[in-house]
Amino acid sequence: MVVILNMIMILSGLKVDHIFDLFWVCLIYTLAQMAIMQFLTLIMGRLGTIIGLLLFVASIGGAGGMFPMQVTNSFFNAIHPFLPMSYAINGLRQAITGGLGNSYASINALVLLGVAVLFYLLFLLAASTLIKRDVLVTDTKEITQEI
Repeated sequence: MVVILNMIMILSGLKVDHIFDLFWVCLIYTLAQMAIMQFLTLIMGRLGTIIGLLLFVASIGGAGGMFPMQVTNSFFNAIHPFLPMSYAINGLRQAITGGLGNSYASINALVLLGVAVLFYLLFLLAASTLIKRDVLVTDTKEITQEI
């Protein structure tokens, strides 16, 4: 989807200074967001999915993509540095405009990569703990029998 979406935007007339960075930041952000959602869903079930969606919605206002952070309220300014979308937006702005140098997009992408790795490691740790406690079903025969 990252390739298709970015190609559509570029073919529609988006002028991008650093095409590789555009694709890289989008891909890494997608992995980070998926890792967060999978982790929250694994440990909290449907409640985790709802919390993940609320986090994503809060990211829209708190990441500085819709409005500059200087005009948002104190809540969004407080959560801004902790939102993966903040780094994605900064990286995408840099990839598209190229104003601050090529390394700025890479730094934001590396932060997103760190978030993705962290949450996938937490996911694996939680999954292995749940499997050891026999909370998580790992046998496909049991899953098909339940269905």
